[in-house]
Amino acid sequence: MEALRDVEWIGNSRSGGDDELAHRLCAIAGWTPRVRHRADTLALLADLVAVGTGVCVLPAGSPDAARVRTVALDLVRTDVRVWAMVRAGTEAWPATAAVIRHLVTITPSA
Repeated sequence: MEALRDVEWIGNSRSGGDDELAHRLCAIAGWTPRVRHRADTLALLADLVAVGTGVCVLPAGSPDAARVRTVALDLVRTDVRVWAMVRAGTEAWPATAAVIRHLVTITPSA
């Protein structure tokens, strides 16, 4: 990530998810990205990267990611935390209990 500290970043103009991910990844490295450009499709993001406008986060399986140089990131371990908040006395309701059981099943143990 350090090599990306001084380059411009490209975000998604349709939602803030890409920006949030970029900010979190960079925060792990101890700095804040400079998001200077925005695009509304993955194809346009890849086009902007291909012409040297900046860097972005793309899904690894995206056909657009295959058109640009990609770098695998060595990320720190993250933890998943899940809370189920229900009104008192409703945790035994069949639908509520099923959702809680499912969350327990799919959430990794510490």
